[in-house]
Amino acid sequence: MLDLKIVDIRQTRFYQEVFQEGEATVLIRLLTRRFGALSEAGVAQIQALSLAELEALADMVMDLADLAALDVWLQAHPVAGDRVDESGEAS
Repeated sequence: MLDLKIVDIRQTRFYQEVFQEGEATVLIRLLTRRFGALSEAGVAQIQALSLAELEALADMVMDLADLAALDVWLQAHPVAGDRVDESGEAS
């Protein structure tokens, strides 16, 4: 009658953004508890990571020895505004 369609909420952009934000928050809390205060730049970079990158970082958390190792990992995974394309220019 109303022609309502069933949608898997997990596939919506809103859900994915909220989930991504939550995962970033948990990782920041875990890293802070493990290593102490993170730099503002580090926190901002973690918050800007894609969901796939957040999951990769979550897999690495227990392997990181210290904040320097986290910084190395973050440098290898630049945020979208800091990515460099094949021509050597930031995108």
